[in-house]
Parts: sequence; structure tokens; C-alpha cells
Amino acid sequence: MNGRRQLRASLQLLLQHITTENKDELIQFQQQHAIELGGVVLDTIEETYRLFKEKLDAEATNIQQQLHKAETHLNRSISQIKNPSPNLLQRFPDWYSDVQFLPDEAAYAEEFKEWLDKLETENLPKYRRDFENFINDTITYKIGGLNEEMEKWEREINNSVNKLNQSLGVINFNRLPDTYIQLGKRPVPDATIKAFRNALLDALPQAANWQQSKFEDKALHFRQKVQPLIDSLDESESYRARYGCTKLV
Repeated sequence: MNGRRQLRASLQLLLQHITTENKDELIQFQQQHAIELGGVVLDTIEETYRLFKEKLDAEATNIQQQLHKAETHLNRSISQIKNPSPNLLQRFPDWYSDVQFLPDEAAYAEEFKEWLDKLETENLPKYRRDFENFINDTITYKIGGLNEEMEKWEREINNSVNKLNQSLGVINFNRLPDTYIQLGKRPVPDATIKAFRNALLDALPQAANWQQSKFEDKALHFRQKVQPLIDSLDESESYRARYGCTKLV
């Protein structure tokens, strides 16, 4: 009985310090844990408290383990961002300097989210516009110009041959029978030249409304058709000289 009186007195003392805000929090707490606390009486309060505390401690331990696991994974990801692979640095030379201002600790991961938001809302749209302008300029003016120049050379060759044949057509080189000389032209059976010509035609967009195409379609066409042609022309000076080309980019 004395123990119960002491417990009751302690609870009375505790209740004296509970504010109105505390009462609202206690009611909310009781509602959340109505199953565990619904049948508590003075005789069972200590045992209920022990079991309830063990449950909360176990849940807290589990949360701490999950938090530690997430923090470890986050630290590993931060390290990968701040220490990119050689292949990634080769593709994006400015990567290392662009991320060194970011923190090393997972506790400040919010800064990475802010950095990502800035990339997605500011930097990437600008780079996307710049890349699309680069694609349009390369295909429309450089690839298209190269194709027109080669077609011009072909027309000039045809015109030269026709003019020579007209001149030769009035010269009788032999009589009995009359003999005239006419120049002919035929394609050179060179697989490399044929492949280059096909690659050049493939690099030119075939759709009439290509300028209105989606960015993704333009980028795919550039990677698959235009970039390989540029790489071929960049291989060596002799390769470019063979086709009378300069570097496209």
C-alpha cells in the first residue's frame, strides 16, 4: 500500500507541472498508442511502462541502424561525386573543379540537392539550348555546306567534261572512217570514298520539319550520324585532305 501511495503522490506531483500544451500532446500520444495504453491501471502501470519502453527502444535502435546505413550510402555517393572516375573526367573536364565547393559530410547533403536543383533549372536548360544551337549549326552550315561543296565539285567536273567533249566533237582525228574523241567519266570503285559519301548523306536530316523535332531526336541523330563523321575527319590530316575537307568543329 505504501508503494502505491508513493506512486500516486509522484503522479500527482507530475500532473501539477503539465501545461495545456502538454495535455494536448499527451492526448495525441494516448490516441496513437491506444492499444498498448488503453487498459492501463495503477497496478499494471510499471509493467506496461517497461514493455512499452522496450518496444520504443527496439524501434529506435532499428531506426538508428537504418539511418547509419543510409548515411554510409550517402557518404559513398558523395565521394563518387567529388572523386569522379577518369572516364567521367575525360568526358567532363570541369567536373572536379565544379564540385569541390560541396561538403564531404552526409549531414550537409541538402547542399547537394540545392546544387542539383540549380543544375536542372538553370544550368542544364542553358547547356541544352547551347548544344541544340551547336547541333543546328554543325548540321545546317558545316555538314550541309560540305555536302553542297562536294555537289558543286561534281557539277564543275561534269561541266568541264561536257565543254571538252563539245570542243572535241568538232575535231576529226581521222577520216575513213571519221573519228572523234569523247571523254567519259565513271565512279571510282573506292569503298572508302563510297562509305564517306554515304556517311555524309546520312548526317543530313531527311525530315523536312527537322528543325521542329524534339531535342532528344536531334541529339540521337547527332550521336549516331554526325559525331562519327566528325571523328573520321578528325582522324588525320591526310584523311581530310583526301576529301578536301577541314575540321568541322
